[in-house]
Amino acid sequence: MKTLKITTENVLKEIDIDLNNFESVIAELGGYMEIVQTERIAETFKDFGMVMICDEEGLIKQLPINVVASWLYGADKHGHPIVGDVIFAKRDGEDLKGFSDIEILCIRVTLRLMFPVKDEVKDEQAKVNANT
Repeated sequence: MKTLKITTENVLKEIDIDLNNFESVIAELGGYMEIVQTERIAETFKDFGMVMICDEEGLIKQLPINVVASWLYGADKHGHPIVGDVIFAKRDGEDLKGFSDIEILCIRVTLRLMFPVKDEVKDEQAKVNANT
């Protein structure tokens, strides 16, 4: 399933992962996962049913703060940040799903308008840009 990951360096990465395979998600995050859904996420991405998948032990591991995820979590109101990289997903009952291409584009545009995020440059794209 295609989805987006936001790193602690504010880099948006499109990833293809089976969100219902916990081992895959744990490997991508580097630790046990916790699913977070907040009012702010619901308000910002109204039609997506979006959740964030975070490293449950990120604070214990002293991972860097994820500014984008922390704002979506409401850390500016309650003081508890999200740390480490975060994967975005949609809830479908008990299952997690990825996003369509148009949803990924909408999420990218929304986050670019709100934060100084940058997109990951794929190796092939970097080579093309270097040769021009």
